[in-house]
Amino acid sequence: MKGLLVKDLKLVKNQGRLLIFLAIAMGAIFGIMDANPTFVVSYMTIFFTIFTISTISYDEYDNGFAFLLTLPATRQQYVHEKYIFSLIMMGGAWVGGMAVSILLGLVWHPQGGLSVVYETSWIFIILGAVMVSVLVPLKLKFEGEKGRLVIPVVCLGGVLIFFLAFKYIDILPEVFAEKVFSIANELGTAGIAVVIAAVTVAIFAVSWLCSLHIMKRREF
Repeated sequence: MKGLLVKDLKLVKNQGRLLIFLAIAMGAIFGIMDANPTFVVSYMTIFFTIFTISTISYDEYDNGFAFLLTLPATRQQYVHEKYIFSLIMMGGAWVGGMAVSILLGLVWHPQGGLSVVYETSWIFIILGAVMVSVLVPLKLKFEGEKGRLVIPVVCLGGVLIFFLAFKYIDILPEVFAEKVFSIANELGTAGIAVVIAAVTVAIFAVSWLCSLHIMKRREF
């Protein structure tokens, strides 16, 4: 599994110039547009998450899976490596994005800009974990042209679901809404964060198991 991880990290290294350019570009856009400081965190986290998923396409190219499995690496180790690699990339991108956001916030929004970063940036690491949980098993399940359509279709579907939920949230029964708000008030901010983290970990674990099952049954 170490060799697989080194392979993906080398791939990141080869793309280093592009990634540095994007980071600088995001900083410039942030300054010109006077955008929210969390923009850099969200962009970097989601970008690196999608890059993590795209490495599966690199592995599939030119019958690459068949070659990789001739190495001292099993199908289970391949799946383990992808999830570990995704955690490394998401965590690194989130920490780097936070550092850049704080720096730019101090420069462009010295009055209260950092509070927005601290309060909302954790949402993007959760979003990245959910994206990995959904996209990795789908990418392993569908190969070729179907696999390349997975990311845009899922992203568009997620945006559509979010838009519809936000638009039609008012049609929920008032009693149900009051119950939800009541539970949220009882839990408090810390309690809600713990619940969201627990649900995210559960989704991530289920996705991991699904990917193991898919990879075990896949033919090359």
